[in-house]
Formats: sequence, C-alpha cells, structure tokens
Amino acid sequence: MTSPLPLSIDNLSFNRGGQSVLEKVSLRIEGPGLYGLIGPNGGGKSTLLNLILGLLNPTSGQIRVFDKPPAKAASKIGFVPQAAKFDREFPVTLKGLVETGLLGPKLWSRNSAKSKQSRVNEALKAAKVEPLAKRALSALSGGELQRGLIARALATNPEMLLFDEPTASVDHSHAASLFELMCKLGQHRPIIVVSHDLAQIAAHCDQVFCMEHKLWEAPEKPTAASLANQIFGGEVHCHRKEECTQCHS
Repeated sequence: MTSPLPLSIDNLSFNRGGQSVLEKVSLRIEGPGLYGLIGPNGGGKSTLLNLILGLLNPTSGQIRVFDKPPAKAASKIGFVPQAAKFDREFPVTLKGLVETGLLGPKLWSRNSAKSKQSRVNEALKAAKVEPLAKRALSALSGGELQRGLIARALATNPEMLLFDEPTASVDHSHAASLFELMCKLGQHRPIIVVSHDLAQIAAHCDQVFCMEHKLWEAPEKPTAASLANQIFGGEVHCHRKEECTQCHS
C-alpha cells in the first residue's frame, strides 16, 4: 500500500478582504528532507503555513496533509514559532515550556504521566537543551529559547515540522547550528522552514521554493545571491519550474 504524501497542494488560492494573497499554488512534498520557503514580506509565506496547519481555509483549490484535510491532520504536524515573538517573561522553566506541547486533550488522553515525561526528556535531548531544562525562559538566549521551542514541537512526535523564521533572533553561528539540527531532524520527516536567511537556506535545504503570491521552485544547488535574485531581481514569476526561463538559466 502506497504511503500518503506528507503534503499535496493543488491550484490553491486564498483571498483576504477582497485581496489575493495566494494565487494557484501547487506543491508536493513526498518524503523526509529540509524544504526552504523564501520570499519578500507580505508574499504569503505565513499564510501558506496557516493553511497547512488548518488555521485558514483556502478560497479555492485543495490542500491535503497525509491525505487528510489539514484540520484533521493537525496532530501529525509540529509547529515551531519564532523565538523573537515568544514572551520570555512567562513564568515557566524550559522543561515546563516543552511540557505545554502535550496539553491538548487528545495528547493527554493517550499519554500516561510516565510516557509524557519520557517524551519530554527525549525531546529535550534531541534539541540539545537537556542541561537547560530547569532554567527560566527569561534566562535563555535567543538560540536556547528557539531550541526549546523545537523540543516543544518534538514532544508531540510529529510526522512533519513547520518552522517560522527560526533564526530571526540569533547570530550567525547559532543560525548555522539550528539549520544543522533541522537537517538532522529532516532525515526522518519532512521539514518546511520559512526563512529570510538565504545563506543558510542555500547551504542546507534539499529544495527551495520561492513565494510572492505565486509559488515557484528555485534552481537546484542555489547560492544566496541567486536566491536573492529570484526574489528581488524582477524576473517573471511562475508557479511551475518548467514554465519559467529563469529556473533553467
């Protein structure tokens, strides 16, 4: 029996307030790997993540996550937000933050207290933040908090991970380290990462997709400079690689 595709998007469009945000987007994610999603601010990247998560409904077209509507596949997806947007003053330890990933009623019902703690500990280890487990969020660096948010997502045993600007609040060395971690995690599941860090995207991603209301695939083995040109160079945008002369240059 053929396994369902992790993500299948066909001719998807989304309008907000009478304005087109996404136009005829089609995308296939067929298996594990690190998939980069880049584009200018306002180009629809966050909207696409929200559609995959089932938080928004498309205006037209179809989106399937593991062959289910996104809302029915939510338990299979882990979402990692930007650390920069997270309240560091929230009075909880890093381990407490990770435990909040298991607060949903369905997750509680299928996990004993012992099983829950085992998953939390495994997630802390996978994100390489075990020594920081008892530290308050206010005492963490941006990179440490970002790893904590990764651990929070991993505690749910997701079959796919979505990252929203994971390196927005960290320096270059921590950014490279986070991408290396994502590459390791991507060996076992598909990971979609939205990022403006073109150097890290070019260095680490298996495939890169560019979005500015429409979606197109960047050339294989891109450089940061070529990705910048894809976004800001003024070329004709397309949603299928074979339709774009820029994608064959």
